[in-house]
Amino acid sequence: MKSLSKKWFLFSFIALTGIILINTQCYADIDRTVEKTFKVNPGGTLTIDSDRGAITVSTKETDMVTIEVEQIADASSEKAAKSIFEEFKLDFTQDGNNIVVTGKQEESGLGLFNNSNKLRVRFVATVPEKFNLDLKTAGGSIIVDDLDGKLMARTTGGSLDFGHISGTVDAKTAGGSIKLKGAGDDVTVKTAGGSISMGSVNGNAQAQTSGGSIRVGEVSGTLEAHTAGGSISIEGVAGTVDAKTSGGSIRAALTEQPKEECRLITSAGNISVSLPDR
Repeated sequence: MKSLSKKWFLFSFIALTGIILINTQCYADIDRTVEKTFKVNPGGTLTIDSDRGAITVSTKETDMVTIEVEQIADASSEKAAKSIFEEFKLDFTQDGNNIVVTGKQEESGLGLFNNSNKLRVRFVATVPEKFNLDLKTAGGSIIVDDLDGKLMARTTGGSLDFGHISGTVDAKTAGGSIKLKGAGDDVTVKTAGGSISMGSVNGNAQAQTSGGSIRVGEVSGTLEAHTAGGSISIEGVAGTVDAKTSGGSIRAALTEQPKEECRLITSAGNISVSLPDR
């Protein structure tokens, strides 16, 4: 019995040591960048649809679309990093002036052994000043420079930060703040949780958040601003206003006498409205 106990103790010690050795492997960030360039004419559309990764788009006077996909793997070796990179499938296609980039994650293993947990991704693109954008990521922030075109943006988690967009803006995030310097057409922005700030809008505007303040500059059309908790500040609206908060004050200025009834509602807070002189 004593001999058996000693063997069992030795076996347990070796097994435990093996586990410790496995768990104490050195990991490091190993990066790889994939770059593609496409010749285009102004007025096309760049579409990015990815399962992960932040997206940053800048503009300049150019007839090229340049895309860099920065990937960082948390891996114990170059070989392990290569395996992680290969499971994130990238595809680049061009149809005339339209560029489509997709990133799809293949699932492998469970929990700690799932390579998707060991990869960080960032898309960095440069497009002509006059271009349209259709951006979608399943996780990450989206940043866009001043743009002469239309913008659609979707993320399931991350902030949205846009410059001045000459065309329409349709942007949504499942969690994060939204900033827009201004727009030359209609704007719709929604977040499941975070503040919203936008400059002047030459069109109608809709801002909705499940929790956070809303600040809006001058709007040439109608404005709808709803928050489940936070204050609402409106610098000037030419059309009608529909503003509602479940907790916070509302301050609004109308640049013209409203032709229809305006609605401003708060469950807890003050309401202040300034009207133009008749």
